[in-house]
Amino acid sequence: MSTSNLVFIGTKSKVAALDKRTGAIQWETFLASGMGGGFVTLLVDGPLIIAHTAGQVFCLNALTGETIWNNSLPGFGYGLASLATANGSSSPIHEAISQQQDQQSAAAAG
Repeated sequence: MSTSNLVFIGTKSKVAALDKRTGAIQWETFLASGMGGGFVTLLVDGPLIIAHTAGQVFCLNALTGETIWNNSLPGFGYGLASLATANGSSSPIHEAISQQQDQQSAAAAG
């Protein structure tokens, strides 16, 4: 499945991907527990999801939900976060994940 067929939701310290056509859950990832009430801020950046909850920021693979990295943001506190990137391909691993998605799509089609 391609990320263009997914819709992402963040709530209660989780991120989930739903199939746009059926609403079926494709994957879900628990991020963190702690202060902040479980509110999740999401930013989709190409094949990546940047998510903030409980005072931490996470980078997830948008196709699988796998955590690529996280940062506990020492000294930033637990408030709501605003997320932004300079452009839609700001990650150094963007190309590698895009190639992986293309290979998986080709394998599924062939």
